[in-house]
Amino acid sequence: METVNIEIFDASKISTWVNKYLPAIVLVSEYVKRTIISGMLTWDYWEKGEHTKIPFIIDNDRKKYIKDLREVLSNPKQFIRLIGSSGLGKTRLALETFRPQSDQDSLYTKVVYCDMSYELPGFAAQVVDLVKEGIVICQQETGHKINCLTNHFFL
Repeated sequence: METVNIEIFDASKISTWVNKYLPAIVLVSEYVKRTIISGMLTWDYWEKGEHTKIPFIIDNDRKKYIKDLREVLSNPKQFIRLIGSSGLGKTRLALETFRPQSDQDSLYTKVVYCDMSYELPGFAAQVVDLVKEGIVICQQETGHKINCLTNHFFL
């Protein structure tokens, strides 16, 4: 006969765990409909946006980009910057990079999409400093705020 170990956590222990993981913080805030940082979304909410109504066409180049991005981002403290003119599909490529590729694929659960036009980078950086694990996808038309975040995390 197999034994099962059941652990019961009180609200304090659960909140301590949640506060270590940025995606968990954003997910709980989505569930309770309280915005912690404007413009931050989990992959599940980000994936439901208007931009996903257009089918994403996978060709050999995009497959390779997605494979390469997933490989780099599966390691801690990595930084990738996708640069190009508006409308080329940078944001959609980032979204599709985290689309689950199997039932065991959990990379998407670590992602938080952040539209940097909503918040100052210092505030976002403070939140990210508090957490233990996560991948932050920043959307910004100009590089100034992204450069501030890059300097904060990598210098």
